[in-house]
Amino acid sequence: MIKENTLATEEVAQSRIHVPPTDTKSPRKPLIILLLSSSGRSGSTLVSNLLRTRGNSVLFFEPLYKTMNYKIDPCHTNGTCVARYLKGIAECEYSEEFEQWFKTWTVFYSYFHLEVKTCLTYATDKSNCKAIDIRSRCRNATVRIIKVIRSRMAWIEDLLKDDSLNVKLIYLTRDPRATLASYRHMGWNNSPARQCHDMDQDLQTFARFAHLYPGRTHRIQLEALSINLEPTVEGLFDFLYGNRIIYDEAEAFINKNMRSKRKVTSYLHIVANSSVEYQAWRWEISAKLLRAAEKDLVCQDVFEQLGHTVFGSLRRARDEKVPLLDDAN
Repeated sequence: MIKENTLATEEVAQSRIHVPPTDTKSPRKPLIILLLSSSGRSGSTLVSNLLRTRGNSVLFFEPLYKTMNYKIDPCHTNGTCVARYLKGIAECEYSEEFEQWFKTWTVFYSYFHLEVKTCLTYATDKSNCKAIDIRSRCRNATVRIIKVIRSRMAWIEDLLKDDSLNVKLIYLTRDPRATLASYRHMGWNNSPARQCHDMDQDLQTFARFAHLYPGRTHRIQLEALSINLEPTVEGLFDFLYGNRIIYDEAEAFINKNMRSKRKVTSYLHIVANSSVEYQAWRWEISAKLLRAAEKDLVCQDVFEQLGHTVFGSLRRARDEKVPLLDDAN
């Protein structure tokens, strides 16, 4: 059994997992990282885990999932409510109800902090992991990460405008056809029209935010991250931390998860060679789904904004000589 105040157990020591110490002083103005994507299956779990390698950080993984039961909590459909809800989490002033829910969803909870991950992995009695004081960990963290795929971009503007918060926004995009193919593989429902409408709105809002809040917004394309790995990560860290250094923990994460010689797929995460995996959907998508996406007018606009090729046929999509990115021509 791993007790709440005992980090260096024999099991952890034997596994060579290093748990960094918690700061004893609360940061004056912690960095709040909002990682948004227009949909799931976009690489947001990968990027949020990369961000979590930063020392003294915590990660709130999909907190809006709690609001998906509209009959009990309709907040998910209300932009004002979403902003207020996320601000409470950013300030570690969330409700006891939220904390109990968060600790119950162990898949989400495991991402919060390495101490939690270690406990859930090695504790004989997993219920003891709920005793960890996550509010204290949150308040002491110098970096607080919130990963959200269930919010429209426009809804978080109040957080960017709030001078009491040191908020930086990362918007992650992925080719809608890749996301749709992944949804279909998972047995989830989503239409090209809905997918592209949400992304188009978020892209327009992000462009407005970039103009209104310079230095507080950053966009990453999963495809660019996969192809130009080091420069993209360096640019991301420069935006967040003011330097381009890829520190050792981040480098280790990249080597394990994005340069793997062997592909390992789990429910929320894929370990693979990212330079190949980013366009694996081209050999998996059906002709019907590809045609539906490429004929949708809003999707066509999104492809243009992202700089992605419209293939026009399954044959061209399967042809590795036809580049996915227009600028690769």
